[in-house]
Amino acid sequence: MTKPVVEEVIPFSPQGSGIAGLHGEFSVEDRKLPFLSIIQGVGENAAKYKSNHGDLLYNKELLVPRPVSVNFYGLKKIYTQNLAFDSSGVGPRPLTFETAEQVLEQGGNLRKYVTPGADDNNYVPQAFAFVALESPQDGWGAAVDYRGLVEDVFLIPALWVLRGVGYRRVTPLLLSVQDMLIPERKELAYARFTLDTQYEKVGGNWIYSAVVTKQKDGKRNSDGYVQKLHEMFGE
Repeated sequence: MTKPVVEEVIPFSPQGSGIAGLHGEFSVEDRKLPFLSIIQGVGENAAKYKSNHGDLLYNKELLVPRPVSVNFYGLKKIYTQNLAFDSSGVGPRPLTFETAEQVLEQGGNLRKYVTPGADDNNYVPQAFAFVALESPQDGWGAAVDYRGLVEDVFLIPALWVLRGVGYRRVTPLLLSVQDMLIPERKELAYARFTLDTQYEKVGGNWIYSAVVTKQKDGKRNSDGYVQKLHEMFGE
């Protein structure tokens, strides 16, 4: 008679004791967030999603129905080298600096209205927006592994790069809303926004640009909602 196999039982060790679990000062910079993007008419995504130009794309693989409710948790501004658009994705990566002073120290300039690719020493502002998209529990967010549930909706964290017309339109709106929240001692995450896209001519090119609007019903995110965002983004 074959003896039953007895599996070794590993005792549960709660996080914070010994070496089990995660320890140290982890932040959002340690977490690799999926990117949110708009499918343009050229480039890798354009070829893959031929009938979805102008749609929102999460993590290069999941279409997000629009318009969609979006919350801005944080915004980080940098200055990036004003290189020409590279649809192949194999060209040189632009140099970046965190401050205008650093740009000037390295021989760069901050001249406005410079055509991309015309001056490799030209730098333009760009921002990384840490956002959370909302999805119904039976909607597109159900297919996402990392999500949070609050007030009967899924919150899907993502990183959205704001550049060009996106930066020029979205950033002033966020700054304005933040200014209105400061007297109430509330952070930007309390405000609610809607994200959609539109097809328009910018310079000499037609592009799909982001349209972000503050929701007009006056509703604010609750304390519990904002706390969930803090938990998901790690700080």
